[in-house]
Amino acid sequence: MARALGYPDGSGWFQVCEELAAEFEGNREDYQRQLGGEEEFQKVFSHTRVARVNQKITPSKWLSSTDLVQVISNSYNRPFAFISQDQVASYSYLSVTGGPKESSCVTPIYLHNANSHWYLLEVKEENGATPLPRYFHVKLSNKKAMGWWPKVKRSLQIYSNAAKGKKKEEK
Repeated sequence: MARALGYPDGSGWFQVCEELAAEFEGNREDYQRQLGGEEEFQKVFSHTRVARVNQKITPSKWLSSTDLVQVISNSYNRPFAFISQDQVASYSYLSVTGGPKESSCVTPIYLHNANSHWYLLEVKEENGATPLPRYFHVKLSNKKAMGWWPKVKRSLQIYSNAAKGKKKEEK
């Protein structure tokens, strides 16, 4: 993910952890509600807490929880797509704390998680849009967040059409 954000090799992961931890702290009550309480919040939040860049990182600190994807989208104010082997489990996450007007980049970042490792996927544009799986059911309840809809509507349709075509081929 650090590479997708243009952060330096070697220490970019640490910058990502610091930024995600700051997002968690700054919106603690919202994430507690979203994650189902203080206990779940602490569990997911603990993945982002790293004391120093040269600290040995154990698997418990790997950013392997899909609960982090909404936090990631909010932190960087851009769409993130979590792509699963199972098409039904693939989702897009849109920032609910800011809209595209406040974003420095509206191009989605595509991530795939396998065996606790994140993989950055390169997705080609089709007629000026990239396909996005359906967005996760977080309500786009404020005006800033609603600004994402016109930006991603076409991308969601491209993905949906491709998925329908694939199902027809399987029959």
